[in-house]
Amino acid sequence: MQQGARNIVLTSRTGADSLKRRGDFIAERILSYLQSQRGATVRLVATDAASQDSMTGLVHSINASLGGCVLLSALLEDAMFASHSPDSFERVFPPKVDAFRALERAIDLSSLDFVVTFSSVSGMFGNPGQTNYAA
Repeated sequence: MQQGARNIVLTSRTGADSLKRRGDFIAERILSYLQSQRGATVRLVATDAASQDSMTGLVHSINASLGGCVLLSALLEDAMFASHSPDSFERVFPPKVDAFRALERAIDLSSLDFVVTFSSVSGMFGNPGQTNYAA
């Protein structure tokens, strides 16, 4: 008997077409590999995770029980700390916070087996250009 997720929904604001436009062949290959796995259904859906309506619509479009969620919202605003204005420093927070709020309004999080949220690995190891992102 196989264990693990069999139905996976990945989201991004721009969806799969942006991978081709950006020439992100590594992400395209990873997505293709995941989609080729026998017994698994993997979808990449263009969705604004910070939008309550988008997240509610996405959750309702899933035709299987929802076991968990991994939230990886990101917006880069790279600069050295001394170069940030208050606005540029704060700009990275709404996508993370708003996406979590939209998710918790779209579904009862206590019904899930897991909810994992990530900020950035630079929060642990540091990255001079991403002081705000790691905060």
